Amino acid sequence: MKEIKRINWEEYIEKETNIPDKEPEIRIPLNWVGLSPIETSLKLEGFEIELYSKVTIGTKLPENRRGVHMSRFVNLVISESHNENSHIIDFCEKLARSAIRYNSSDFSEINVHSRSVDTRLYNSHFSLIARTIINKKIVQNYHGIELQIITTCPCTQTYFRLSQHKDEIINKEYSNNKKLLNEVPIASHMQRAYLKILIPDNGSISSKEILEIVLKHHNIPKELLKRKDEHKLVEQSFNNPQFVEDVVRDSALLLLPLYERMIKTDEITIIVNSEESIHNHSIEASLIMNVDQLIKYLRSSTNNK
Repeated sequence: MKEIKRINWEEYIEKETNIPDKEPEIRIPLNWVGLSPIETSLKLEGFEIELYSKVTIGTKLPENRRGVHMSRFVNLVISESHNENSHIIDFCEKLARSAIRYNSSDFSEINVHSRSVDTRLYNSHFSLIARTIINKKIVQNYHGIELQIITTCPCTQTYFRLSQHKDEIINKEYSNNKKLLNEVPIASHMQRAYLKILIPDNGSISSKEILEIVLKHHNIPKELLKRKDEHKLVEQSFNNPQFVEDVVRDSALLLLPLYERMIKTDEITIIVNSEESIHNHSIEASLIMNVDQLIKYLRSSTNNK
């Protein structure tokens, strides 16, 4: 009697349900397939607190594959989140390399946004951001920060101040000098804005370094403030009214000490988005410029003062 060869069920079910590796009916390559967001927590060197993180992970899909293994993406993020990472970009790059390996691709892109929930470090929330793109073995890493700041409108403030001297101005008795213009903090509308800075990673500049430079200069919303601290924060904002355009340029100047540690062709990205308090719209300004150009503009501005 001929022996009946039994089917190995585990091998059979694995092969038949591996739908992503099968060929699609319509053979067209896709530029992007991925997951967003996968939520996790990260513990990074230099930060005593865990950061609530959202991860976007994906790859390209060739025309001969129906899909990607989405569960592998999830497993990657979960497993790497539990490992020690000295820098957010380390976490990002590990995911990118694993995504390529597990999906037999030559491209992957990872974006990570890690936000502090605990405010003990700076009495304020902050976010670290990172991006890794691997395309045909070429690795591009970017990292930076995103931070809430306070802006005050200079136009409204100037209008208030000059209106108080309307009669003197009409009668040409008003001296429009700095002393009078800065005699007291004058009312204006304030808003919460979001500052984002992203730079190429070369291993010599940390996101924490960028964060602490920005925290020292810009007016930052605080989680817990006493009355005198509220007064100080509001007064600082009124004494330094800024457009979003001013904040972008100001931030470019703040980072000047870091430029000497960067390559001249490295591109700096600075974006500010302001949620206007008295308007229905938001205002956004951005700068994308390489280090060499930025230094030339900043030196020119300094020489013209």
